[in-house]
Amino acid sequence: MDKDATARFLGAFTEVERYLATRHGTGARREEFGTLLARAERSDRAIRPYAEDLKGYADLRNLLVHRRLRGRYLAAVDEEVAGHLEGIVSILMQDKDVYSVFRREVTVAEADAPVGHALTVMSRDSLSQLPVYRNRVFVDLLTADTVSRWLGANVEGELVDLTVPVGEVLPHKESVEKYAFVPRSEPLLSVIEAFDEHTRRGERLSAVLITQHGRATEYLLGIVTAYDLPQAFEAAGG
Repeated sequence: MDKDATARFLGAFTEVERYLATRHGTGARREEFGTLLARAERSDRAIRPYAEDLKGYADLRNLLVHRRLRGRYLAAVDEEVAGHLEGIVSILMQDKDVYSVFRREVTVAEADAPVGHALTVMSRDSLSQLPVYRNRVFVDLLTADTVSRWLGANVEGELVDLTVPVGEVLPHKESVEKYAFVPRSEPLLSVIEAFDEHTRRGERLSAVLITQHGRATEYLLGIVTAYDLPQAFEAAGG
């Protein structure tokens, strides 16, 4: 038996346990590996491809740690298995935070500003959405789709009143359109997964808004939209 490979396997497994406890633990008590893995499999894009492998590795780890004969391991770990688990750990550990990739100045609109001004800004800067604020308080997200629905409902002849405040356009948003706030430390893969999760629920995540602690009351540090997903995938390693 390769004792070095076994030690490497157990060390790598401990790293996976730490990752799961940090990212998916409740913090209230120590949770079983299987419980943490099941929770992560539902929401963690980094874990999902390796969930079945990790279940098997958990069985092997339990055999190594809890079942010994006269202090000797009852199973052997070869180099390939140890290397594979170490590769999984490397992928989990390299997960970047969303702020490091999508830190940027975010263009916003005032709720009381004319919608015509917002449209000019969106066209000029090639934006599909604008966070809307009133007296520095976040109100909602103005999207191109929302504007289109408002235009369709308010055109008289060939004319439309572009002096209408942005705040009066927002109620035309479809219920499937969503946004989310995340802290600057949010893993990039979790943000990518959020877009997929909303799609599975029949919703459209228009933007992920980045603040210091993920609160709507905080200053915007960046934004991620569906159009940014190719960049996000590239930064996350494919």
